[in-house]
Amino acid sequence: MSTAVERERERERERERERERERERERESSAVAQLALGVAIAFSASAFADRSALAQQIIFSTHDFVNTADAPADFQDAWADVKAPGDGRVYSVGTVMVGRTGRLSPPDRFSSAAVSLPLGVPPIGLPANVPANTSIQVAVLQISNADGSIQRQAYFYGSTQSATFFHLSTNARGISVVPGPTDLETRIAICGETYESSIPASQADRVGTTFVADTSPAGFIAVFNGRLDLLWTHHFFGTDPEDNCAITDVSIRVEQTGPILEDVVTYCGISSIGVPSNQTPSVLPTRPFAAPSAPTPNGPCLAGAGGATDNGGGQWDGIVGRLRRLQSGGPATVRFHSVVGGRGQDGLFGIAEIDTVRFAVVGSSSVEPATPPGLEFPLTVAGKVINCQTGVFADTCLANVNRYCVGTLLVFRDDNAALILEHSQPIGSLGPRSTVARDVFVHRDIPASTPLSRIHVVGSTNDGEECTNPTPPNQIANFFRSLGMSGTGLPTGAFQERLNGDGTLGAADGFVVTFQDLIAGGILVQNASFLGGPMDDGLIGIAGWNEYPDHVALAGITEIPTSPTTAQDDITVASVFVDPALVLDLVRGSGSTGLGSSANERPSRMGSIHATANATNGLPFEEFGLGEPQGGGIAVDQRGRATIVGGRDPGPGILGYPVTAFLGLPPGRFDRGGTDSVRTDLDMLPAGVSRTDGSGMIGSSPAAPANSPAAGGTTPACGIAPLGLQIGQPIPQLKRMFIDYDGQAPAANAQPTILVDQLPTSSLVGSFLHFGFPNPTPVFLVPQVEFWVTNSTAIFLPEPALSGSLRRQLPALPPGPAQFSLQVICALAIPISCSGTSLGFAGSPAITFEY
Repeated sequence: MSTAVERERERERERERERERERERERESSAVAQLALGVAIAFSASAFADRSALAQQIIFSTHDFVNTADAPADFQDAWADVKAPGDGRVYSVGTVMVGRTGRLSPPDRFSSAAVSLPLGVPPIGLPANVPANTSIQVAVLQISNADGSIQRQAYFYGSTQSATFFHLSTNARGISVVPGPTDLETRIAICGETYESSIPASQADRVGTTFVADTSPAGFIAVFNGRLDLLWTHHFFGTDPEDNCAITDVSIRVEQTGPILEDVVTYCGISSIGVPSNQTPSVLPTRPFAAPSAPTPNGPCLAGAGGATDNGGGQWDGIVGRLRRLQSGGPATVRFHSVVGGRGQDGLFGIAEIDTVRFAVVGSSSVEPATPPGLEFPLTVAGKVINCQTGVFADTCLANVNRYCVGTLLVFRDDNAALILEHSQPIGSLGPRSTVARDVFVHRDIPASTPLSRIHVVGSTNDGEECTNPTPPNQIANFFRSLGMSGTGLPTGAFQERLNGDGTLGAADGFVVTFQDLIAGGILVQNASFLGGPMDDGLIGIAGWNEYPDHVALAGITEIPTSPTTAQDDITVASVFVDPALVLDLVRGSGSTGLGSSANERPSRMGSIHATANATNGLPFEEFGLGEPQGGGIAVDQRGRATIVGGRDPGPGILGYPVTAFLGLPPGRFDRGGTDSVRTDLDMLPAGVSRTDGSGMIGSSPAAPANSPAAGGTTPACGIAPLGLQIGQPIPQLKRMFIDYDGQAPAANAQPTILVDQLPTSSLVGSFLHFGFPNPTPVFLVPQVEFWVTNSTAIFLPEPALSGSLRRQLPALPPGPAQFSLQVICALAIPISCSGTSLGFAGSPAITFEY
């Protein structure tokens, strides 16, 4: 009898547990319904989330350094640039110090992995009378896997035949990558400058010229395949001891005509060679652009210089050019090469191709009161200066101002007859303040039905309120007015409207400007913003994924005080969203606490010996207090993950720059005690947020990879191009959709914003937001579209704006603990034809957050 009673009591306890589970399901359903109702209401208007800075999720972070067995710990290492082209690899280029290379015992090692010498790169062996710790500066190229493990790496440098020198310095600045179906078909281009007289696989060398080897840098471009075999190089040099040149940025792609494949390399740089009478083919203007018609504010201005203008020696000019080489072999041919400069100091530091014939470059132009007269920097848009008496901000000629330092944006077109300068404008006001543009990124075909692009530019400026009696008072910075914005210079929706946060002068800030490229309709400013605090800050690099036109990531430096009289630089990272209302919004910013230490850090850091470093190793480049003009150092992949590379000064190890260890993440390497390269991979998401594409983390664990055969990203996967939108390639049937989270980390009463960049508006019948609970394994309610949300409430989304992107704020999140998922499903008017069937729906990745 007692056994039967116990069984009945156990059955009653089980029934009570089931009733409790049912009550919990009801509470969860009520929370979902409550939040879903709020979502539907909130979708009637766009809203901004809290702008408080949030630490990003560090997925991998490490130091990199030479650690061949007999290499001193204080050798200098620095990463200059990085690319993540979508093939699951990260490609980095930098500069390191080495003692010897090409040995098997002890083997050459960089970050504890083997580093090779490509065929044609000579080993470095020190003569017997040279101290063992003597170092030579060389370039290093690294290919790493998605988890940070090193796949391949190689050194690059040249040689010098001299009784005094056995090897001289090489410095790396930029990298560009086109992944191929195989490693042999992949193309990698790196650029920079070298003091060597000869580089391997070059079209020419300067052996026998009258240069002074140790003080005369020459530009170089080197092209490799995915195995890091050196395929070909190009050397840019003059014949005078004062000739200096560096290639600062590069873009490579592969063109196919029938069975013929050709490497196409477009470049920009700095040169003091000009167009001397003893012209050498490596710097000879070829199909140069004609001088543009001078802007005519307040009467005619002096004409600007053309692409074949000799502005004289002893000063810096910018240069642009393009090389073509058949993959079957033979020499590279110069498609065009032009000088880009005037009577002052000019330089170009970032390049981005728009299509097969057009490209954008950025840099700076400056003159000082003592600058000799001559032709002006080629502009198609006049500079602007404020009249402090009237408060009017008016166009003026460059020659009317005896001092200025402005950033520049230029757009060129490769025409059949010659290079054409379509657009050239200053960034920043003419006068006592200074601006430099360092890097540029282009989103093409926005939207796909209209031929226009978006050009994003970053740099540094101290251009703020200049007049002591502006009318009206407290005018917004001259910087914004110089871009032709509203009368007071008020930027449209900028996340930081005032220089240094409050409009005070005395320190520099980073800036980002987005331009609309209407092609035949010209270049228009869309929006702009500062980024920085009360001390000196700057933006160094910008990157984005080619299918997400409303999202970019920024890398820069922020200065923080370490005592009442000292300060240091840390790396800062920000995620920026351009919404359909033409608003530039800081989605999230990772401040100095995320990527800092007790030492100085900077993205896109070069070797200590480079063309603009000092008078001993090159021609000084006046920085006007804004810092080294070198740009780059950031990449963004198809998941929105940002990789930042740079360098740091010596400092404490485990308490220094963040290194991933003991966190269930790929292990990084602690510093070796010298000036190290640093690299950090960031999922630009706050803690407690992840996506089904494998980005982000829930708790302390990385998001699990999507279950096979699930894709985890935008589906149907068969309609996606592996590398997204590529210049010269057909537009894929389906572009990836990027779903993002904006605002404070998930918590009760938080009101995050969901961003979707972008919906397929050219083929959209309607779209729905599925909101509910995460499903670890997707279901396929329609063919080949992954549904990751269970017990979901489907909410119809209003038709998006022209750009195809959505941003919607959620209502206050209910009390926790809770876990929710969101996913967008689209019905397509034009079905996708792939996998032998017609598919009429598409789905974004799902985003999950818990608290």
